[in-house]
Amino acid sequence: VQGRLTLSAWLSVSAGGGAAGKTLGLALLGLCLLTPVAMYLSNILLAQWTSEQDSDQMVYYAVASLVFAACCGLRVVFAALYFTELSRKLHKQMLASVLRQSMAWYDTTPLGRVLNRFSQDMALVDLQMPRIYEFTMQHFTIVVLGTFG
Repeated sequence: VQGRLTLSAWLSVSAGGGAAGKTLGLALLGLCLLTPVAMYLSNILLAQWTSEQDSDQMVYYAVASLVFAACCGLRVVFAALYFTELSRKLHKQMLASVLRQSMAWYDTTPLGRVLNRFSQDMALVDLQMPRIYEFTMQHFTIVVLGTFG
């Protein structure tokens, strides 16, 4: 179906970030998996602290909450870096592909069509892929934690 992003297409685009992109991608994946775990842990520790009124539980809750906040902040930073790098590499590859075309292709293809395709593809990478990634990772980890937690 046209307009759908398959898993193989996603993996192909995400692998286009090079070594730095793969490192950022793995770090982002780890943070996306760790964030809900930290959230659930802080909720559990909050419930224990309020039921027992123990000062040690408050310290554990505060540390878990700080870890959760750090994971959220780092996830945003790593996502911005990862998707910016991915977008830059993809744009560079697209431009190189267009510049390698023969003169006959330039004579038959209107400039507006090329610019429109560039803008649509880059908008997809810049706007939709981060949302899809975030949505998928959040729901995946919540389902896994809900099932096994």
